[in-house]
Amino acid sequence: LGGIAGGLLGMLLFLGSGPIARAFSSDAAVIFEATRALPLVAAVQLPAALAYIYDGIFLGARDFKFLGIAMFFCTLPAMATLVLTAHYFDLGLVTLWLASGALIVSRVIALSWRYASKQGPFGSVGSKRLNV
Repeated sequence: LGGIAGGLLGMLLFLGSGPIARAFSSDAAVIFEATRALPLVAAVQLPAALAYIYDGIFLGARDFKFLGIAMFFCTLPAMATLVLTAHYFDLGLVTLWLASGALIVSRVIALSWRYASKQGPFGSVGSKRLNV
């Protein structure tokens, strides 16, 4: 359900990026930056929803150690995206959303791997065993 909501929100943000930008400012430069960034913000909504769903699962399973370690390692691609994009391209606000998207996507990859692994808090997907 959360994934569906994230996907629908992303579609609404994508389709309404122009009107949304104009609703918050009349400054041409602000509208330009916002209309460039909002499609990327929209694209990140589904992965963000999935990341938050996994966060809830792992917090409920008390797998705090993995969440902390995963967040540390997931910041590495986000920082690399931020530094390299800022250095080589002049994308303004889009640079921040690219880095944020890299963080979210890397978290979804790490957390979905943990969820499906035998080392995860549930042993394996569908298992009735819970190690807390």
